[in-house]
Amino acid sequence: MTQELIWKEFSEAPEWVVDLVHTRADERFSSANPDQCGSVASWFCDAGRVVVVAVPGEEILYSVCSEEDYKQVAEQNPLHLLEHEDLTPLDRILELANIYGIDYIEQADKESDGIFVILSTRYEYGPKEITSVVTNYRGGVLSFDTFDEANAYVDRLMDEADSGTLYLKNNEYTYPTYKICAVPYV
Repeated sequence: MTQELIWKEFSEAPEWVVDLVHTRADERFSSANPDQCGSVASWFCDAGRVVVVAVPGEEILYSVCSEEDYKQVAEQNPLHLLEHEDLTPLDRILELANIYGIDYIEQADKESDGIFVILSTRYEYGPKEITSVVTNYRGGVLSFDTFDEANAYVDRLMDEADSGTLYLKNNEYTYPTYKICAVPYV
């Protein structure tokens, strides 16, 4: 069983923790989209203590734990500390893609259950991957009843890139990639 860390607002941190955070971290883990999903850093201190700072979005949290507890957390991948609970299935998929990268998300196939959506991943210098769901012209989620319909739409998007009618946004270094994902029925 993994030890859960006890988190506190960084504004409540004692002075020694604040001073420590202004030094180089011993370990640093950045999400695929650090501006949106944040990062985790840790500092190994004397007496077997570890200070962990997580920045999931705009809040800053810290925890002081034992090296033993930290090792259990680190075995899972410290980026899991950035995950939120109580999200809709689609929001959960987007969060995981933006924390771990688009390769973490399973590609749907014809046998997948659920509603099919297309995830678009844009690549910016930094490096940074920004994954979002493809939307219709009104800003609503573009969903498909079958994998083949979603795949035909991806083909159309790829044709736009190949024909030169798709332009890169500022700070992008390549065209977006697309992945079809099955969102479970709720």
